[in-house]
Amino acid sequence: MVNMIRDVVSNIWERALSVFSPGETKLGPEYKSKTLMKFDRDKLFKGHSGTICTFQGDICIYNQYYEASTHQRVEGKDVHTIIKQEFHNAKWLEDKLDKLVTLLKTLQYENMPENNYEFVLYHQGLEFHITRYYSYVSKQYVSDVDNMLNHWDSIQIFRKMKRLYPIVRQSFKDMKIEQLAEMFSELHHEANKTWIIHPNILHGGTNNGTT
Repeated sequence: MVNMIRDVVSNIWERALSVFSPGETKLGPEYKSKTLMKFDRDKLFKGHSGTICTFQGDICIYNQYYEASTHQRVEGKDVHTIIKQEFHNAKWLEDKLDKLVTLLKTLQYENMPENNYEFVLYHQGLEFHITRYYSYVSKQYVSDVDNMLNHWDSIQIFRKMKRLYPIVRQSFKDMKIEQLAEMFSELHHEANKTWIIHPNILHGGTNNGTT
C-alpha cells in the first residue's frame, strides 16, 4: 500500500532514479544496466542496503538507510547526487492539509486535485516536501568525484534534515488555516499541483512572497 501511494505522489525524476534501487524490476531493452555489487539489508551495518551498478554508461551508487537514501550517478567528471529523508505524516497534519486544500479550492483554485498535491519549501539549501500521504526533505546537487558522499557525509546531512523538518512541521501546526493559505504560490509541476511555501512561514509571517 505504501509503495502504491508513493507511486502516486512521486514525480518523473524520482521514478527515473528508482532504477538504481536494490530489488528493482527489470528494465526495458532500451536501457543498458548491470549490477556490479549489492549490499543486503543489515549486512554492512544495521538499517543499510545498497547497490553499485552501471546505467546508460554511467556508474550509479545507491544507499538506503532506513527511511533515508542517497543516489550518486557518476557522469564523466560530474557526480549528480540526490539525498532524501522521509517522514511519516501525523494524523493532525493529514487533517490540516485536507482543510487547507479545501480552503484553497474555495478561494480561487477550484480545479485543484483532491489528493495529488505537494507543498514545497526551499530553506538552507534543502527542499521540504509535504504531501497528503508522507513528507520528505531532499537535496540535489552536482559535484566532482573527489567530493562524493561516504557514509559519514550522508549521515551528517540526514541529521540536519531530521533537525530542520520538525521546525517546518511545527509551523504548519501552529498557524491557522487562513494564515497558511497566504503562504503559498501555485506552480504547475508535471502531473501534480505543486505549491511553493514562502520562507516566512518559519517566522509566522503573512508575506506570500509578492512583496
